[in-house]
Amino acid sequence: MSSDVEKWRHFTDTLVSVLKLQGQPISITYSDEEIQSTIDKATEICQALKLANSGEILCLSEINITCQGGRWHTGFGGKREGLERILVEGEKLWATVAVARQSIGETHRIAPPPLGLAKFLIFSPLNKTELRPDLIVIFANPWQASRLIFLADYHGFPIKPRVTGSLCWGAITYPLVTGNFNITMGDPTARRVHKYNPNELIVSIPYRMIPSMMEAIEYSTAGKGKPAPWFEQRTHRKE
Repeated sequence: MSSDVEKWRHFTDTLVSVLKLQGQPISITYSDEEIQSTIDKATEICQALKLANSGEILCLSEINITCQGGRWHTGFGGKREGLERILVEGEKLWATVAVARQSIGETHRIAPPPLGLAKFLIFSPLNKTELRPDLIVIFANPWQASRLIFLADYHGFPIKPRVTGSLCWGAITYPLVTGNFNITMGDPTARRVHKYNPNELIVSIPYRMIPSMMEAIEYSTAGKGKPAPWFEQRTHRKE
């Protein structure tokens, strides 16, 4: 077993045990190397996240990402004409086509699709990945998300959440392109269609933050750290 695989397993075990996560942290990697999927079917990006959270491995490309918007946002295909009209008249998330175009244009001004980055987009449970993640995505309740935010902030990494835009843009495109930690709820359509847990948020962590966050787990009270005795005494007096 390679040292990297052992490292991802250690990261997973620590995150799951300390934060009491339900499901697996998800490794997302852009790669020119094709790997074997455990599910041999085309899928949508927001569905792939849920499948990887439950233990599956998926190797997606332009030909087997079924959602046109997801394919575009993640950099595997161009925009389809008329997409805004579908969002307005079908999904009914915006009042007019003009408003839909303004909203999408704003998200892509902040983080445009990573076109041509790689041939494949790989989703895997973190403890099964053999490739270095570009992002780690965690389904978290508000308490767990709060702890992840402060584990990142322990060493001063930027916390600049963007909560608008599609689920795939908020969970993948934005943190990948900007390098920022993100926390998003995802769009209502993706959550409803793929039956996301209504009590879960989606936390995305760029790879560069992970080693420092793992160190922070040992010392921060957002992880395994304990408050100073004098602080605990003062807190108990107030109670």
